[in-house]
Amino acid sequence: MKKLLLTMLLLFTVTLTFAQSQFTRNYTKICVIRKDKEPKWEAAENKIIFNYQNSTTFKIIMNDGSVRFFDQETDLLEGETKGGIKYQSATFREQGSSLTIYLQIFDDNSYGTRIIFDNGDMIQFTN
Repeated sequence: MKKLLLTMLLLFTVTLTFAQSQFTRNYTKICVIRKDKEPKWEAAENKIIFNYQNSTTFKIIMNDGSVRFFDQETDLLEGETKGGIKYQSATFREQGSSLTIYLQIFDDNSYGTRIIFDNGDMIQFTN
């Protein structure tokens, strides 16, 4: 029984550690989507480092050189769009502010990453 419990604990620890491995996505396009305006794609170099320093934080280096950090507040969930595109999502809070966002990371990298704000505005990063 102790071996079984130890094995399960080890498996859980390895899974948790694997889930928090740092990875980076570089994007070349950005689109700001607002309810009252037509979406407009623009060329922009943005880099998002997920699981920054193997934590639940992501770091975003914006096209203008600014850097922002966001800490995960909710469990990571898996979902699928109406069109069948799979993604992972969670709610994050910006470090040093009260800004809360909902982040979607699409499995298909051509769909990129989407940030959704409380007011419904969105930013989509793609290649």
